[in-house]
Amino acid sequence: MLYFFLFIWSSISAGVANKFKTQSMAFWIFSLISLMPLLFIGGFRDLTVGSDTMAYPISSIQLINENNQISALTNANVEILYLALAYISVIWFGGDIQTMLFITNAIIILTFYWGFVRVRKYTPLGITMFIFLFLFYNMMLSMQRQGIAMGLVFLAYTFIFRRQLIPFFVLIFIAILFHKSAIASLLTVPCLFSKKTKYNKYIIFASFFLLIAYNLILQHFTVFNFFAKYESYSSKGEFSEGGFSNSEFILRLIFLIYIYTYSSKELKKKSLFKNITALLISEFFLNLLQIHSQFMGRLGYYIYTLYIIFLPYFIHYNKKKKKSYFPIVSVSVLIIFYWWFVYIYNNSGETYPYTSKILGL
Repeated sequence: MLYFFLFIWSSISAGVANKFKTQSMAFWIFSLISLMPLLFIGGFRDLTVGSDTMAYPISSIQLINENNQISALTNANVEILYLALAYISVIWFGGDIQTMLFITNAIIILTFYWGFVRVRKYTPLGITMFIFLFLFYNMMLSMQRQGIAMGLVFLAYTFIFRRQLIPFFVLIFIAILFHKSAIASLLTVPCLFSKKTKYNKYIIFASFFLLIAYNLILQHFTVFNFFAKYESYSSKGEFSEGGFSNSEFILRLIFLIYIYTYSSKELKKKSLFKNITALLISEFFLNLLQIHSQFMGRLGYYIYTLYIIFLPYFIHYNKKKKKSYFPIVSVSVLIIFYWWFVYIYNNSGETYPYTSKILGL
């Protein structure tokens, strides 16, 4: 199975890179060994790999071709920076869709990996790569615009952890220009920047209130022209069809149980633990927005990426005394099973089986 062996190879290579200082040649060699297969597999996939692969790249390139001028970037219902990528593809590469896919995939992979490198004091590179690949990689093969936004938001988090607000807000702004839903990541600012826990209950309540008063809030939110297209996600909109993912609900529930069960008593007293878990509980409610609209359930994905760092850190890597390996091993097995069940058995996102005429696969 190509994906499985690719993920294991990249995770092990990143784990080896983690043993070296960032400035060393060995670090960059093993990082390249880890990243290159992901760049090739994602960038050179056939257009049939990924349910959304052909939608926005083709329509965006067609839009640029038809207008043949940069003013087209401000007259479409697609975010401006994604259209800018299409414009670059047309001007520099003759509008080749495969080039657009390669650039998009590269931005997603490299922004996430940059973030992993910046937070490896919390969780080793091999572990963050493992969780990212099995939980997010197949998703990103389909969700391209939001995938770029999620990568930029994740990278932004690594700056706010160090209380660097300017690069954080710059990256969030860029992410919004790739996918408007990235504005939801601003919900994390009070918890990630402040060492106090007084905001946690308000963040959780706001997420729960959005869940129960969804249509009312959306009605007032979409009066702003920038977010007008989200009216189609209301109860009477084109994309109002809701659903419920048992697998996503169960996975998040188990993750939260693991965090509360296996985190040390000392850690639970710290504001970092309280703030992050408040955000993860908030994400639990945001994910349930899929009941109203399957697309709106994605709002919580920006917070969902925090599991990549803090799930293994809370249950294993923060402990200085003798560690039990059961939590980290069992949660790894769970993640692999979830990936197999969702992306292979049920073929969510239509990324399986993998095919590539360029690579001869």
